[in-house]
Amino acid sequence: MTRRCALLLMLACSDSPAARAEGAPAAELCPDRLCEAAGTGVEPAPAPAAAAGTLCETALPLPVSEGGTALLEASGPAPALGCGAALFGAAGGYFELDLSSERAPVTLQLLFDAPVPFEVGLARGACGDLRVEQCATPLYSDQRSRLITTTLAPDRYSLLVDSAAAGARVHASLSRGTLSCSAAPAHDECASALPLDLGAPAQSLSGTLACAHPSVSSRCASFQAADVFYALDLSDRAGETLLDVDVTAPRYRDVTATLFGAASEGCGEVWMCGSEFSARVAPGVYRIGVSAAAPASGPSHPGLPDVPAGEPSPFALRIGLGQSDCAQTSNTSWQTAIDLDASVQRQQIRGNTACGSSALAPPCFGDRGAPELYYRLDLRGAPGPRSLTVHSLSSSDTVAYLLLADAAGGAPQLTSCHANQNVVARFVLAPRLYYFVVDGRVRNAARFLLELELRDGPPGTQPCVNDELASCMADSEPACSDSSASPRCLASALECGLDPAAYEAFCGGAPGCCSGTTEAADCLQAWQSTVQCR
Repeated sequence: MTRRCALLLMLACSDSPAARAEGAPAAELCPDRLCEAAGTGVEPAPAPAAAAGTLCETALPLPVSEGGTALLEASGPAPALGCGAALFGAAGGYFELDLSSERAPVTLQLLFDAPVPFEVGLARGACGDLRVEQCATPLYSDQRSRLITTTLAPDRYSLLVDSAAAGARVHASLSRGTLSCSAAPAHDECASALPLDLGAPAQSLSGTLACAHPSVSSRCASFQAADVFYALDLSDRAGETLLDVDVTAPRYRDVTATLFGAASEGCGEVWMCGSEFSARVAPGVYRIGVSAAAPASGPSHPGLPDVPAGEPSPFALRIGLGQSDCAQTSNTSWQTAIDLDASVQRQQIRGNTACGSSALAPPCFGDRGAPELYYRLDLRGAPGPRSLTVHSLSSSDTVAYLLLADAAGGAPQLTSCHANQNVVARFVLAPRLYYFVVDGRVRNAARFLLELELRDGPPGTQPCVNDELASCMADSEPACSDSSASPRCLASALECGLDPAAYEAFCGGAPGCCSGTTEAADCLQAWQSTVQCR
Protein backbone atom coordinates (compact mmCIF):
# COMPACT_ATOMS: atom_id res chain seq x y z
CA MET A 1 0.00 0.00 0.00
CA THR A 2 1.27 3.48 -0.81
CA ARG A 3 1.95 6.01 1.84
CA ARG A 4 -0.73 8.25 0.28
CA CYS A 5 -3.37 5.48 0.47
CA ALA A 6 -2.49 4.76 4.08
CA LEU A 7 -2.71 8.45 4.92
CA LEU A 8 -6.06 8.79 3.17
CA LEU A 9 -7.38 5.74 4.98
CA MET A 10 -6.26 7.09 8.29
CA LEU A 11 -8.02 10.35 7.59
CA ALA A 12 -11.15 8.68 6.22
CA CYS A 13 -11.44 6.34 9.20
CA SER A 14 -11.64 9.39 11.42
CA ASP A 15 -14.13 11.07 9.07
CA SER A 16 -12.10 14.26 9.28
CA PRO A 17 -12.52 17.32 7.00
CA ALA A 18 -9.06 16.62 5.58
CA ALA A 19 -10.17 13.18 4.40
CA ARG A 20 -13.23 14.57 2.69
CA ALA A 21 -10.99 17.18 0.99
CA GLU A 22 -9.06 14.41 -0.76
CA GLY A 23 -12.18 13.77 -2.84
CA ALA A 24 -13.32 10.26 -1.91
CA PRO A 25 -14.30 8.22 1.16
CA ALA A 26 -12.16 5.33 2.32
CA ALA A 27 -14.52 2.71 0.87
CA GLU A 28 -13.71 4.00 -2.67
CA LEU A 29 -10.00 4.53 -2.14
CA CYS A 30 -9.13 1.05 -0.82
CA PRO A 31 -10.89 -2.26 -0.09
CA ASP A 32 -13.15 -2.63 2.93
CA ARG A 33 -11.40 -2.79 6.34
CA LEU A 34 -8.02 -2.13 4.64
CA CYS A 35 -7.33 0.48 7.30
CA GLU A 36 -6.78 -2.17 9.91
CA ALA A 37 -5.25 -4.78 7.57
CA ALA A 38 -2.66 -2.60 5.90
CA GLY A 39 -0.61 -2.04 8.98
CA THR A 40 -1.47 1.61 9.39
CA GLY A 41 -2.06 1.14 13.10
CA VAL A 42 -5.54 2.63 12.85
CA GLU A 43 -8.24 0.44 14.41
CA PRO A 44 -11.96 0.97 13.80
CA ALA A 45 -13.77 2.39 16.82
CA PRO A 46 -15.21 -0.54 18.81
CA ALA A 47 -18.96 -0.72 19.27
CA PRO A 48 -19.94 0.41 22.78
CA ALA A 49 -20.28 -2.56 25.12
CA ALA A 50 -23.73 -3.23 26.57
CA ALA A 51 -23.96 -2.06 30.15
CA ALA A 52 -24.04 -4.78 32.78
CA GLY A 53 -27.56 -6.04 33.23
CA THR A 54 -29.13 -4.53 30.12
CA LEU A 55 -29.04 -7.78 28.10
CA CYS A 56 -29.25 -11.44 28.99
CA GLU A 57 -25.68 -11.91 27.74
CA THR A 58 -24.44 -9.19 30.11
CA ALA A 59 -26.55 -10.15 33.14
CA LEU A 60 -25.40 -8.53 36.38
CA PRO A 61 -24.25 -11.16 38.90
CA LEU A 62 -26.16 -11.21 42.19
CA PRO A 63 -23.80 -12.56 44.89
CA VAL A 64 -25.20 -15.77 46.35
CA SER A 65 -23.65 -15.25 49.77
CA GLU A 66 -25.81 -14.16 52.70
CA GLY A 67 -26.68 -10.47 52.35
CA GLY A 68 -25.58 -10.25 48.71
CA THR A 69 -26.81 -7.17 46.85
CA ALA A 70 -26.66 -5.77 43.31
CA LEU A 71 -27.97 -2.65 41.56
CA LEU A 72 -28.75 -2.42 37.85
CA GLU A 73 -30.24 0.20 35.57
CA ALA A 74 -33.24 -1.07 33.62
CA SER A 75 -32.34 0.48 30.26
CA GLY A 76 -32.36 -2.52 27.93
CA PRO A 77 -35.23 -4.11 26.00
CA ALA A 78 -38.02 -5.32 28.27
CA PRO A 79 -38.16 -9.14 28.46
CA ALA A 80 -41.47 -10.93 28.07
CA LEU A 81 -42.35 -12.25 31.51
CA GLY A 82 -46.07 -12.97 31.60
CA CYS A 83 -46.05 -11.93 35.26
CA GLY A 84 -48.68 -9.74 36.87
CA ALA A 85 -51.89 -8.26 35.55
CA ALA A 86 -50.08 -5.40 33.81
CA LEU A 87 -47.03 -5.80 31.58
CA PHE A 88 -45.02 -2.60 31.91
CA GLY A 89 -42.70 -3.01 28.92
CA ALA A 90 -40.83 0.33 29.01
CA ALA A 91 -37.40 -1.17 29.70
CA GLY A 92 -35.77 -4.18 31.29
CA GLY A 93 -32.70 -5.77 32.74
CA TYR A 94 -31.17 -9.06 33.90
CA PHE A 95 -29.56 -10.38 37.07
CA GLU A 96 -27.63 -13.65 37.06
CA LEU A 97 -27.97 -16.10 39.95
CA ASP A 98 -25.23 -18.73 39.72
CA LEU A 99 -25.90 -21.68 42.03
CA SER A 100 -24.07 -24.20 39.85
CA SER A 101 -21.34 -24.76 42.46
CA GLU A 102 -23.81 -25.58 45.25
CA ARG A 103 -23.91 -29.19 46.40
CA ALA A 104 -27.55 -29.24 47.48
CA PRO A 105 -30.76 -27.26 46.93
CA VAL A 106 -30.67 -23.76 48.45
CA THR A 107 -33.54 -21.89 50.11
CA LEU A 108 -33.47 -18.22 49.09
CA GLN A 109 -35.39 -15.04 49.76
CA LEU A 110 -34.89 -12.41 47.05
CA LEU A 111 -36.06 -8.82 47.57
CA PHE A 112 -36.25 -6.28 44.73
CA ASP A 113 -36.91 -2.54 44.86
CA ALA A 114 -37.17 0.30 42.34
CA PRO A 115 -38.52 3.87 42.31
CA VAL A 116 -41.19 2.85 39.75
CA PRO A 117 -43.55 -0.14 39.37
CA PHE A 118 -41.90 -3.24 37.89
CA GLU A 119 -42.12 -7.01 37.59
CA VAL A 120 -39.51 -9.73 38.20
CA GLY A 121 -39.45 -13.31 36.95
CA LEU A 122 -37.11 -16.17 37.89
CA ALA A 123 -36.04 -18.03 34.76
CA ARG A 124 -33.81 -20.93 33.74
CA GLY A 125 -32.15 -21.72 30.43
CA ALA A 126 -29.76 -20.25 27.91
CA CYS A 127 -30.13 -16.72 26.55
CA GLY A 128 -32.69 -16.87 23.78
CA ASP A 129 -34.41 -19.83 25.41
CA LEU A 130 -35.24 -18.57 28.91
CA ARG A 131 -38.24 -20.11 30.63
CA VAL A 132 -39.85 -18.13 33.47
CA GLU A 133 -40.49 -20.55 36.34
CA GLN A 134 -41.66 -18.18 39.09
CA CYS A 135 -43.03 -14.64 39.29
CA ALA A 136 -42.20 -12.33 42.15
CA THR A 137 -45.03 -11.25 44.44
CA PRO A 138 -45.63 -7.61 45.48
CA LEU A 139 -44.71 -6.58 49.01
CA TYR A 140 -46.66 -3.30 49.01
CA SER A 141 -49.59 -1.85 47.11
CA ASP A 142 -47.43 0.58 45.11
CA GLN A 143 -45.90 -2.27 43.01
CA ARG A 144 -42.37 -0.95 43.71
CA SER A 145 -41.10 -3.88 45.77
CA ARG A 146 -41.07 -7.55 44.84
CA LEU A 147 -40.27 -10.78 46.66
CA ILE A 148 -39.33 -14.28 45.59
CA THR A 149 -39.06 -17.04 48.19
CA THR A 150 -37.98 -20.36 46.73
CA THR A 151 -35.75 -23.42 46.99
CA LEU A 152 -33.53 -23.95 43.94
CA ALA A 153 -31.45 -26.87 42.73
CA PRO A 154 -27.80 -26.22 41.77
CA ASP A 155 -27.86 -24.48 38.35
CA ARG A 156 -27.60 -21.08 36.67
CA TYR A 157 -30.68 -18.86 36.85
CA SER A 158 -31.73 -15.50 35.44
CA LEU A 159 -33.82 -12.83 37.13
CA LEU A 160 -35.69 -10.84 34.48
CA VAL A 161 -36.83 -7.29 35.23
CA ASP A 162 -39.65 -5.54 33.37
CA SER A 163 -39.83 -1.86 34.38
CA ALA A 164 -42.50 0.80 33.91
CA ALA A 165 -39.83 3.43 33.11
CA ALA A 166 -36.49 3.36 31.31
CA GLY A 167 -33.45 4.05 33.45
CA ALA A 168 -35.02 2.88 36.72
CA ARG A 169 -32.41 1.61 39.18
CA VAL A 170 -33.45 -1.79 40.51
CA HIS A 171 -31.90 -3.03 43.74
CA ALA A 172 -31.75 -6.75 44.56
CA SER A 173 -30.83 -8.32 47.87
CA LEU A 174 -30.49 -11.98 48.80
CA SER A 175 -30.71 -13.96 51.99
CA ARG A 176 -30.30 -17.71 52.12
CA GLY A 177 -31.30 -20.54 54.37
CA THR A 178 -34.26 -20.94 56.67
CA LEU A 179 -34.74 -18.57 59.56
CA SER A 180 -33.14 -19.76 62.74
CA CYS A 181 -32.89 -18.43 66.26
CA SER A 182 -29.88 -19.39 68.31
CA ALA A 183 -28.71 -16.00 69.61
CA ALA A 184 -29.70 -12.35 69.57
CA PRO A 185 -28.98 -10.61 66.23
CA ALA A 186 -25.85 -8.48 65.99
CA HIS A 187 -27.94 -5.31 65.55
CA ASP A 188 -30.08 -5.92 68.64
CA GLU A 189 -28.95 -2.59 70.17
CA CYS A 190 -28.78 0.99 68.87
CA ALA A 191 -25.02 1.06 69.40
CA SER A 192 -24.55 -1.89 67.04
CA ALA A 193 -27.03 -0.77 64.34
CA LEU A 194 -26.50 -2.36 60.91
CA PRO A 195 -25.30 0.24 58.34
CA LEU A 196 -27.63 0.82 55.37
CA ASP A 197 -26.46 1.09 51.76
CA LEU A 198 -26.61 4.73 50.62
CA GLY A 199 -26.06 3.97 46.92
CA ALA A 200 -29.51 2.60 46.11
CA PRO A 201 -32.58 4.85 45.71
CA ALA A 202 -34.66 2.07 47.29
CA GLN A 203 -33.68 -1.10 49.13
CA SER A 204 -35.33 -3.78 51.23
CA LEU A 205 -33.83 -5.84 54.01
CA SER A 206 -35.29 -8.96 55.55
CA GLY A 207 -34.86 -10.12 59.12
CA THR A 208 -36.54 -11.62 62.13
CA LEU A 209 -37.32 -10.35 65.61
CA ALA A 210 -37.55 -13.84 67.10
CA CYS A 211 -34.28 -13.59 69.06
CA ALA A 212 -34.23 -9.83 69.59
CA HIS A 213 -34.70 -8.21 73.00
CA PRO A 214 -36.66 -5.09 73.98
CA SER A 215 -34.16 -2.25 74.35
CA VAL A 216 -36.00 1.03 73.65
CA SER A 217 -39.21 2.18 75.27
CA SER A 218 -41.13 4.88 73.39
CA ARG A 219 -44.62 5.91 72.38
CA CYS A 220 -44.13 4.01 69.12
CA ALA A 221 -43.51 0.49 70.39
CA SER A 222 -45.78 -1.94 72.18
CA PHE A 223 -44.83 -2.79 75.75
CA GLN A 224 -41.83 -5.12 75.84
CA ALA A 225 -41.66 -5.23 72.02
CA ALA A 226 -38.51 -6.80 70.57
CA ASP A 227 -36.46 -4.51 68.31
CA VAL A 228 -33.49 -4.38 65.95
CA PHE A 229 -31.70 -1.32 64.53
CA TYR A 230 -30.21 0.09 61.34
CA ALA A 231 -27.81 3.04 60.92
CA LEU A 232 -28.35 5.73 58.29
CA ASP A 233 -25.31 7.99 57.91
CA LEU A 234 -26.23 10.98 55.74
CA SER A 235 -23.42 13.19 57.06
CA ASP A 236 -21.78 13.63 53.64
CA ARG A 237 -24.94 14.80 51.84
CA ALA A 238 -25.07 18.43 50.78
CA GLY A 239 -28.78 18.97 51.44
CA GLU A 240 -31.98 17.42 52.72
CA THR A 241 -32.96 13.83 51.87
CA LEU A 242 -36.51 12.62 51.44
CA LEU A 243 -36.54 9.40 53.46
CA ASP A 244 -39.32 6.85 52.88
CA VAL A 245 -39.71 3.95 55.30
CA ASP A 246 -42.05 0.95 55.00
CA VAL A 247 -42.16 -2.22 57.07
CA THR A 248 -44.30 -5.32 56.64
CA ALA A 249 -44.40 -8.38 58.87
CA PRO A 250 -47.75 -10.15 58.68
CA ARG A 251 -46.76 -12.74 61.27
CA TYR A 252 -46.05 -10.06 63.90
CA ARG A 253 -48.55 -7.88 65.75
CA ASP A 254 -48.10 -4.09 65.82
CA VAL A 255 -44.97 -4.03 63.68
CA THR A 256 -43.51 -0.52 63.61
CA ALA A 257 -40.50 1.28 62.19
CA THR A 258 -39.15 4.22 64.21
CA LEU A 259 -36.86 7.02 63.04
CA PHE A 260 -34.51 8.34 65.72
CA GLY A 261 -32.66 11.64 65.43
CA ALA A 262 -28.95 12.04 66.05
CA ALA A 263 -27.82 11.70 69.66
CA SER A 264 -24.60 11.52 71.62
CA GLU A 265 -25.82 8.41 73.39
CA GLY A 266 -28.65 5.91 73.02
CA CYS A 267 -30.94 5.97 70.03
CA GLY A 268 -31.81 9.65 70.23
CA GLU A 269 -35.11 11.49 69.97
CA VAL A 270 -38.06 9.76 68.33
CA TRP A 271 -38.89 11.67 65.15
CA MET A 272 -41.48 9.51 63.40
CA CYS A 273 -42.89 6.01 63.52
CA GLY A 274 -45.42 3.77 61.83
CA SER A 275 -45.69 1.02 59.26
CA GLU A 276 -45.15 3.63 56.52
CA PHE A 277 -43.87 7.19 56.76
CA SER A 278 -41.79 9.86 55.02
CA ALA A 279 -39.43 12.44 56.47
CA ARG A 280 -37.30 15.30 55.21
CA VAL A 281 -33.99 14.87 57.03
CA ALA A 282 -30.95 17.12 57.09
CA PRO A 283 -27.40 15.74 56.80
CA GLY A 284 -26.57 13.73 59.91
CA VAL A 285 -26.58 10.28 61.48
CA TYR A 286 -29.90 8.56 62.18
CA ARG A 287 -31.16 5.23 63.50
CA ILE A 288 -34.14 3.23 62.27
CA GLY A 289 -35.60 0.66 64.62
CA VAL A 290 -38.00 -2.17 63.78
CA SER A 291 -40.12 -3.43 66.65
CA ALA A 292 -43.13 -5.66 67.12
CA ALA A 293 -45.12 -7.46 69.76
CA ALA A 294 -45.23 -11.26 69.91
CA PRO A 295 -45.75 -13.14 66.63
CA ALA A 296 -49.36 -13.32 65.58
CA SER A 297 -51.18 -16.46 64.54
CA GLY A 298 -52.56 -16.97 61.06
CA PRO A 299 -51.10 -17.23 57.56
CA SER A 300 -48.07 -15.25 56.49
CA HIS A 301 -47.77 -12.79 53.60
CA PRO A 302 -48.20 -14.67 50.29
CA GLY A 303 -44.52 -14.16 49.47
CA LEU A 304 -42.95 -14.31 52.90
CA PRO A 305 -42.07 -17.78 54.18
CA ASP A 306 -44.88 -19.36 56.16
CA VAL A 307 -43.65 -20.87 59.41
CA PRO A 308 -45.24 -22.88 62.21
CA ALA A 309 -46.46 -21.03 65.27
CA GLY A 310 -43.59 -20.18 67.59
CA GLU A 311 -40.92 -20.39 64.86
CA PRO A 312 -38.93 -17.36 63.67
CA SER A 313 -41.06 -15.17 61.38
CA PRO A 314 -39.69 -12.68 58.83
CA PHE A 315 -40.15 -8.96 58.34
CA ALA A 316 -39.19 -6.79 55.36
CA LEU A 317 -37.96 -3.22 55.82
CA ARG A 318 -37.88 -0.89 52.81
CA ILE A 319 -35.78 2.29 52.74
CA GLY A 320 -36.09 4.95 50.04
CA LEU A 321 -33.54 7.75 49.71
CA GLY A 322 -34.61 10.48 47.31
CA GLN A 323 -34.00 14.13 46.66
CA SER A 324 -36.02 16.37 48.94
CA ASP A 325 -37.82 18.69 46.53
CA CYS A 326 -41.12 20.20 47.63
CA ALA A 327 -41.02 23.10 45.17
CA GLN A 328 -44.13 21.81 43.37
CA THR A 329 -46.19 21.48 46.56
CA SER A 330 -48.20 24.64 47.18
CA ASN A 331 -51.33 23.44 49.02
CA THR A 332 -49.80 23.72 52.49
CA SER A 333 -52.56 25.95 53.94
CA TRP A 334 -56.28 26.47 53.53
CA GLN A 335 -55.59 29.70 51.67
CA THR A 336 -53.61 27.82 48.98
CA ALA A 337 -55.81 24.70 48.87
CA ILE A 338 -56.16 22.83 45.57
CA ASP A 339 -59.71 22.88 44.19
CA LEU A 340 -61.47 19.52 43.96
CA ASP A 341 -63.99 18.96 41.17
CA ALA A 342 -67.45 18.87 42.73
CA SER A 343 -69.05 17.85 39.41
CA VAL A 344 -67.40 14.43 38.99
CA GLN A 345 -68.29 11.26 40.82
CA ARG A 346 -64.73 9.94 41.27
CA GLN A 347 -61.34 11.63 41.42
CA GLN A 348 -57.94 10.75 42.83
CA ILE A 349 -55.48 12.84 44.80
CA ARG A 350 -51.90 11.89 45.66
CA GLY A 351 -49.04 13.55 47.45
CA ASN A 352 -46.66 13.41 50.37
CA THR A 353 -47.51 15.18 53.59
CA ALA A 354 -43.78 15.49 54.30
CA CYS A 355 -44.00 18.56 52.06
CA GLY A 356 -46.89 20.00 54.07
CA SER A 357 -47.19 22.43 56.96
CA SER A 358 -47.91 21.72 60.62
CA ALA A 359 -50.45 24.43 61.38
CA LEU A 360 -53.40 22.15 62.12
CA ALA A 361 -53.44 20.34 65.46
CA PRO A 362 -56.98 19.12 66.16
CA PRO A 363 -57.56 16.85 69.15
CA CYS A 364 -58.68 13.78 67.23
CA PHE A 365 -56.48 10.69 66.84
CA GLY A 366 -53.72 12.07 69.04
CA ASP A 367 -52.35 14.27 66.28
CA ARG A 368 -49.39 16.36 67.47
CA GLY A 369 -48.26 18.70 64.74
CA ALA A 370 -48.08 16.30 61.80
CA PRO A 371 -47.74 18.11 58.44
CA GLU A 372 -50.83 18.31 56.27
CA LEU A 373 -52.01 19.23 52.76
CA TYR A 374 -55.25 21.05 51.89
CA TYR A 375 -57.96 20.65 49.22
CA ARG A 376 -61.01 22.89 48.63
CA LEU A 377 -64.43 21.33 48.07
CA ASP A 378 -67.14 23.81 47.08
CA LEU A 379 -70.61 22.24 47.35
CA ARG A 380 -72.54 25.51 47.54
CA GLY A 381 -74.10 24.86 44.13
CA ALA A 382 -75.34 21.38 45.01
CA PRO A 383 -79.14 20.96 45.07
CA GLY A 384 -79.00 19.08 48.36
CA PRO A 385 -76.74 17.08 50.70
CA ARG A 386 -73.92 15.05 49.18
CA SER A 387 -72.10 11.94 50.37
CA LEU A 388 -68.29 12.02 50.26
CA THR A 389 -66.53 8.65 50.52
CA VAL A 390 -62.73 8.47 50.79
CA HIS A 391 -61.01 5.26 49.70
CA SER A 392 -57.34 4.81 50.65
CA LEU A 393 -55.46 3.17 47.76
CA SER A 394 -52.19 2.87 49.70
CA SER A 395 -51.19 1.68 53.15
CA SER A 396 -50.30 5.14 54.45
CA ASP A 397 -51.29 5.81 58.04
CA THR A 398 -53.05 9.11 57.33
CA VAL A 399 -56.01 11.01 58.76
CA ALA A 400 -58.68 12.81 56.75
CA TYR A 401 -60.00 16.03 58.29
CA LEU A 402 -63.01 18.01 57.15
CA LEU A 403 -63.05 21.76 57.79
CA LEU A 404 -66.02 24.08 57.32
CA ALA A 405 -65.32 27.52 55.86
CA ASP A 406 -65.76 30.35 58.34
CA ALA A 407 -68.54 32.75 57.35
CA ALA A 408 -66.50 35.74 58.52
CA GLY A 409 -63.49 34.74 56.37
CA GLY A 410 -61.31 33.48 59.20
CA ALA A 411 -59.65 30.09 59.57
CA PRO A 412 -62.04 27.22 58.80
CA GLN A 413 -63.38 25.15 61.68
CA LEU A 414 -62.93 21.41 62.16
CA THR A 415 -66.07 19.33 61.72
CA SER A 416 -64.88 15.71 61.39
CA CYS A 417 -61.78 13.56 61.24
CA HIS A 418 -61.30 9.96 60.24
CA ALA A 419 -58.35 7.56 60.41
CA ASN A 420 -57.71 6.45 56.86
CA GLN A 421 -55.33 3.49 56.80
CA ASN A 422 -56.75 0.95 54.33
CA VAL A 423 -60.27 1.86 55.41
CA VAL A 424 -63.09 3.96 54.04
CA ALA A 425 -64.02 7.35 55.48
CA ARG A 426 -67.50 8.65 54.79
CA PHE A 427 -68.95 12.14 55.28
CA VAL A 428 -72.45 13.45 54.56
CA LEU A 429 -72.26 17.14 53.68
CA ALA A 430 -74.69 20.00 53.36
CA PRO A 431 -74.32 22.39 50.38
CA ARG A 432 -71.48 24.47 51.85
CA LEU A 433 -67.82 25.29 51.29
CA TYR A 434 -65.42 22.78 52.89
CA TYR A 435 -61.70 22.09 53.10
CA PHE A 436 -60.55 18.49 52.92
CA VAL A 437 -57.22 17.89 54.68
CA VAL A 438 -54.84 14.92 54.52
CA ASP A 439 -52.68 14.67 57.63
CA GLY A 440 -50.31 12.31 59.39
CA ARG A 441 -50.74 10.99 62.91
CA VAL A 442 -48.54 11.88 65.89
CA ARG A 443 -46.04 13.97 63.88
CA ASN A 444 -45.98 11.42 61.07
CA ALA A 445 -45.82 12.20 57.37
CA ALA A 446 -46.48 9.82 54.49
CA ARG A 447 -47.17 9.40 50.81
CA PHE A 448 -50.84 8.92 50.05
CA LEU A 449 -53.14 8.00 47.19
CA LEU A 450 -56.83 8.59 47.86
CA GLU A 451 -59.91 8.16 45.71
CA LEU A 452 -62.76 10.53 46.47
CA GLU A 453 -66.30 9.54 45.55
CA LEU A 454 -69.12 12.10 45.52
CA ARG A 455 -72.75 10.99 45.35
CA ASP A 456 -76.13 12.48 46.12
CA GLY A 457 -76.87 12.32 49.84
CA PRO A 458 -80.25 11.92 51.56
CA PRO A 459 -83.40 13.09 49.71
CA GLY A 460 -83.96 16.83 49.52
CA THR A 461 -86.75 16.70 52.10
CA GLN A 462 -87.66 14.10 54.66
CA PRO A 463 -90.20 14.01 57.48
CA CYS A 464 -87.86 13.03 60.31
CA VAL A 465 -84.28 12.68 61.52
CA ASN A 466 -82.51 9.49 60.42
CA ASP A 467 -78.88 8.37 60.60
CA GLU A 468 -77.99 10.02 57.27
CA LEU A 469 -79.32 13.40 58.38
CA ALA A 470 -77.67 13.11 61.81
CA SER A 471 -74.33 12.34 60.12
CA CYS A 472 -74.76 15.32 57.81
CA MET A 473 -75.42 17.61 60.75
CA ALA A 474 -72.35 16.35 62.61
CA ASP A 475 -70.12 16.65 59.51
CA SER A 476 -71.42 20.06 58.46
CA GLU A 477 -71.65 22.09 61.65
CA PRO A 478 -68.80 22.42 64.20
CA ALA A 479 -71.30 23.37 66.92
CA CYS A 480 -72.64 19.80 66.79
CA SER A 481 -69.42 18.56 68.36
CA ASP A 482 -70.28 20.57 71.49
CA SER A 483 -74.00 19.80 71.58
CA SER A 484 -76.29 18.23 69.01
CA ALA A 485 -79.10 20.31 70.56
CA SER A 486 -77.47 23.74 70.15
CA PRO A 487 -79.45 26.15 67.95
CA ARG A 488 -76.72 26.25 65.25
CA CYS A 489 -76.55 22.47 65.13
CA LEU A 490 -80.32 22.08 64.94
CA ALA A 491 -80.57 24.71 62.21
CA SER A 492 -78.09 22.73 60.08
CA ALA A 493 -80.79 20.06 59.74
CA LEU A 494 -82.47 22.23 57.13
CA GLU A 495 -79.36 22.29 54.90
CA CYS A 496 -78.98 18.58 55.43
CA GLY A 497 -82.42 17.87 53.99
CA LEU A 498 -84.92 18.01 56.85
CA ASP A 499 -88.44 18.96 55.76
CA PRO A 500 -88.86 22.67 56.67
CA ALA A 501 -92.35 21.92 57.99
CA ALA A 502 -90.88 19.39 60.42
CA TYR A 503 -88.31 21.93 61.62
CA GLU A 504 -90.96 24.64 62.03
CA ALA A 505 -93.15 22.24 64.00
CA PHE A 506 -90.23 21.47 66.31
CA CYS A 507 -89.46 25.17 66.87
CA GLY A 508 -93.13 25.83 67.51
CA GLY A 509 -93.24 23.16 70.19
CA ALA A 510 -89.87 24.03 71.73
CA PRO A 511 -89.13 27.67 70.85
CA GLY A 512 -86.39 27.99 73.43
CA CYS A 513 -84.36 25.32 71.61
CA CYS A 514 -84.30 27.34 68.38
CA SER A 515 -83.49 30.58 70.20
CA GLY A 516 -80.95 29.14 72.62
CA THR A 517 -82.80 29.87 75.89
CA THR A 518 -83.58 26.25 76.87
CA GLU A 519 -81.11 23.80 78.40
CA ALA A 520 -79.38 21.60 75.80
CA ALA A 521 -80.39 18.38 77.59
CA ASP A 522 -84.06 19.36 77.46
CA CYS A 523 -83.75 20.36 73.80
CA LEU A 524 -82.13 17.07 72.90
CA GLN A 525 -84.99 15.17 74.51
CA ALA A 526 -87.52 17.38 72.71
CA TRP A 527 -85.72 16.94 69.38
CA GLN A 528 -85.63 13.17 69.66
CA SER A 529 -89.25 12.81 70.79
CA THR A 530 -90.73 15.37 68.38
CA VAL A 531 -88.81 14.93 65.12
CA GLN A 532 -87.15 11.52 64.99
CA CYS A 533 -88.95 8.63 63.31
CA ARG A 534 -90.17 5.84 65.52
